[in-house]
Amino acid sequence: MFAAVLVQNQVELAVLERIATAETVIAVGVTILIVVGIVVAVMFGWTLRQTMQLLRTVRRDLAPRTKPLLDQTTRLAQSANELLEDVRQEAETVRDTVDEINRRIRVATDAAEQRVRRLAAVLEVVQAEAEDLLVEATATARGAKAAARALREVREPEDEHDATGADAAERQAS
Repeated sequence: MFAAVLVQNQVELAVLERIATAETVIAVGVTILIVVGIVVAVMFGWTLRQTMQLLRTVRRDLAPRTKPLLDQTTRLAQSANELLEDVRQEAETVRDTVDEINRRIRVATDAAEQRVRRLAAVLEVVQAEAEDLLVEATATARGAKAAARALREVREPEDEHDATGADAAERQAS
């Protein structure tokens, strides 16, 4: 029995040694991962620090060069704003002028329309008077023509009587 307990203790001892070996391997692996993580973090920090220094250097070197560009850009933007404001004012002035011209054209058109209406009324009266005058002139001309014809008819018989000489003798005796 003692041998059985001894064998069993040796099996347990072998299992425990394997567990201890596994724990050791895991501990070494975790330690290696932690060391690698620390190395990566340090390298990242160092790279970040170098990048920040480079950016500061670039900014410091470019600042004198970019300041005139920024100043010029600012002046250009201000000039553009002033120009835009001038254009707006001119456009407003033109719009006001066009509105005033339109108002004056409407007033002038209304006045001209009233004058044309009055002239049309005067022309209607003149036309009516002219028609009446022409009708009266035509009637007068017809009357004069009829009177002339009547006078001719009255004179023609007298002229025939004068031709015989009898009428001339009567006139002398009287």
